[in-house]
Amino acid sequence: MRQYTWKSWTLAILITLLSIVYQRMTGPTYPMRGKVQIGDQAISYKLLRSHSTSADYLLTLPRIHSDVQAKVLWRRYRTNDPWASIPLVAQQDQLVAALPKQPSAGKLEYYLEMQLDQQTVSFPKHPIIIRFKGDVPFYFLIPHILLMFLGMIFSNQAGILAFCKLPSFKITLHTWIYLLLGGLLFGPIVQYYAFGVFWSGFPYGHDLTDNKTMIAMIFWTIALCMEIKKSPKARYWVITAAVVSLLIYCIPHSLFGSELDYSKLPKP
Repeated sequence: MRQYTWKSWTLAILITLLSIVYQRMTGPTYPMRGKVQIGDQAISYKLLRSHSTSADYLLTLPRIHSDVQAKVLWRRYRTNDPWASIPLVAQQDQLVAALPKQPSAGKLEYYLEMQLDQQTVSFPKHPIIIRFKGDVPFYFLIPHILLMFLGMIFSNQAGILAFCKLPSFKITLHTWIYLLLGGLLFGPIVQYYAFGVFWSGFPYGHDLTDNKTMIAMIFWTIALCMEIKKSPKARYWVITAAVVSLLIYCIPHSLFGSELDYSKLPKP
């Protein structure tokens, strides 16, 4: 039994880590990386899609040639603003430009142009959307991340135990507590610091992160109640809650997240 439990914990942690990597790399806030060819050289770039409201976004490219001219074109997202242009200025071995910081949940779309001799290249293929968020105090952010991480590990462990017809009540209870504290206590606090609202999921908005938390809590509450009642169906509810949690956890983080409506702000 102990050996089996050790193996199940290892599997639960592995599943959690893999889902975190997948969620992170497929999310809309993950930096875009790529290469662009100009002249006889390829330039590697990394362009951010999330940034703090406390400072402008300092965009940098490697400076491969003294005659290279580059500019970033940008505008506020979902507006009819004309595209503004900012030249990238040479600073030692880099080309640098600053995109203006935005209010919480404000978004900009931008792309770059580089010119060398008679060649002009634009990249990436489609404009990048960058969202600005407020800085979250670490004493709220760290517990939120840690509790959600533990909640997902215990969720996977509960599902594995239930699938193997082993006792899962204590693990189910821990899962429910971690998700409650991490998702419904610290989650709204983090959301408030980052985007100025405590909750933007159903029924007030369509923030997928908030809605995912709500759905997971509904399933785990049912599973826990079934476990407390010692229902013959408890095992199936635990498995269902674990599978649902894993599926929604793999949905990219911040998808359909909070977004500032620029039409409600004074025109610049």
